[in-house]
Amino acid sequence: MNSISIVGHIGTDAELRHTSTGAAVASFSLASNDGPKDKQRTVWFRVSVWRQLGETLAPYLTKGTLVMVVGSIDAEPRVWQTQSGEHRAGIDITAQRIRLLGGGQRDGQDMPTSLETTEEIPW
Repeated sequence: MNSISIVGHIGTDAELRHTSTGAAVASFSLASNDGPKDKQRTVWFRVSVWRQLGETLAPYLTKGTLVMVVGSIDAEPRVWQTQSGEHRAGIDITAQRIRLLGGGQRDGQDMPTSLETTEEIPW
């Protein structure tokens, strides 16, 4: 099994949807910075959070929130070309654990400074 741990800021509010079988999935982008401050680059990930974990955390997974994601990398990177012709690649992660590391507000309500929950994945 592959495993990855990423700390970064959420780039887009989580989108919660349901599959045709009724399974909930929340998806969001995550930016993680790499390298020394003067030569820092940003690596983007697409994170999917399934079932109860996704439903529970979706309201807290908002743009700018600092999170730690532990999960597995999906098989192959996504590759695409931008409108300006630049080649890009993205890595998809299926989260098994998410920890909110930063506070903030959502709809005028204080968000927790630390919230962790885990989805048990049957292998």
